[in-house]
Amino acid sequence: MSKVAMPLELRLLNGSKPKRSNEEINMRLQAEKSLKTARNKLKPPDWLGDIAKKEFKYVVNETKEIELLGNLDVHALALYCNVYEQYILCTKRIVEDGIIVEANKASETVTAAHPLFIRQHQLMQQLRMMQNDLGLSPSARAKLALHAVNQKPISESEREFGNV
Repeated sequence: MSKVAMPLELRLLNGSKPKRSNEEINMRLQAEKSLKTARNKLKPPDWLGDIAKKEFKYVVNETKEIELLGNLDVHALALYCNVYEQYILCTKRIVEDGIIVEANKASETVTAAHPLFIRQHQLMQQLRMMQNDLGLSPSARAKLALHAVNQKPISESEREFGNV
């Protein structure tokens, strides 16, 4: 099993000193900063439902200080929030109807688990994948920073002629 990457700042806040030199720590922090894009168009699209719009604004507000999301992320975040709204509505329906429901099967009334449990689970899996894609989990943000640190700087000749 591979180790899950933890954001450097989170490690430092927890009091554990990473086994890296100060130069490596500074490079990683710089890499985190280099992943940022403009943020002046982070508005929820009109087609989102009320719950999704509220979640969109919440995520943008909560990630404002770390500047995780940028203008290029609007559509991906909107899709995430749309799935989030579907998950919330599905969960509310399960709570309203109860975990166990009655169903007619071959002219008999039987009790069974709510049929929306499967859909709820599918939506949860989609949300988790989308959170990783958007960097909305600590391990996803750490992986982004780690990847940027491991990128070698491109020399002038490589930039001009490629890797020849």
